Amino acid sequence: MLGFIARLRLKILSSRNGLLLCLHRTKLFIINPATCYLLHIPLPNHLQQRGNLYSVSMTLECDSDDYMLILFYNNNWSSHFDCHVYSHKQGVLSLRKNCFVAGSRNLKFDMPVICNGAIHFISDCYIYLTEDSTCFRPYIMSYEITNGDDEDESVETKFLRVPKEARKGSHDDSCHMNIFKRGEVAGYQTIYLVRLRKRVFTVWILTNYESSSWRRIMKVRVKGMGLVEWNPVIKGFTVLNGDLVFATKKKVYTYGLTSEKYMVLSEICDYGCDSRFVRFVPYSDTLHHVELVPKICVLIFN
Repeated sequence: MLGFIARLRLKILSSRNGLLLCLHRTKLFIINPATCYLLHIPLPNHLQQRGNLYSVSMTLECDSDDYMLILFYNNNWSSHFDCHVYSHKQGVLSLRKNCFVAGSRNLKFDMPVICNGAIHFISDCYIYLTEDSTCFRPYIMSYEITNGDDEDESVETKFLRVPKEARKGSHDDSCHMNIFKRGEVAGYQTIYLVRLRKRVFTVWILTNYESSSWRRIMKVRVKGMGLVEWNPVIKGFTVLNGDLVFATKKKVYTYGLTSEKYMVLSEICDYGCDSRFVRFVPYSDTLHHVELVPKICVLIFN
């Protein structure tokens, strides 16, 4: 199936419970590699006429008996985004009543995190706003996701602050911040925030959603992680199965974030591709209705 995707030059947008959301020009597909099943998702005419859907945010969400395609797009560079939801049960793409408000910064729409019924996006870190702007520093925006007729008229975009320590020095060219979902622990889900700045990894977990309270769980210099590579350059990173997963120019590694493997380095593989950056897509090799922890990383090189 990966060979099929490569030959057709499909772009993998997201993965959830064994399903892949893929884009080919203006055609959108949901693929089940386990059954080799491919479903074409019809899009509204005004989106097809764009000619390029790479600027449209699309992600996939699944539960035990249904899956949803969540799509955000805007017009004329507005900070207000329309939200369309495609439910496999309903078979149609429906427009949500409430817009998603992104704020003044550009959001990383290609790296959504769905947690506790809401979809979250982190902003970029670049310095292009004035210091008196409320969005001068990076932030996280969330938007509640509900199914169809259950949508609440009061649903609105929520603003989450990143930790003060993470905001400090965030405009540095070497600063990269991303958010990732932390697996359910004792019935509770939350979010990891990972920052890489000046070759130092810092990781926080969100402890209180309403007050935007965070707890730092790790801070380590890349050169202190035990890599045998000389002067390694980090090409990309994610959090998977409780580990920090990152790629250098030559290899992919894990670095433990949990008590059992805390700050223990392990090498996953060589990949030998001289790319500008590496993007990780977690994938669970099972049918979509079976709930398993993701255990395969699909690497996309750009």
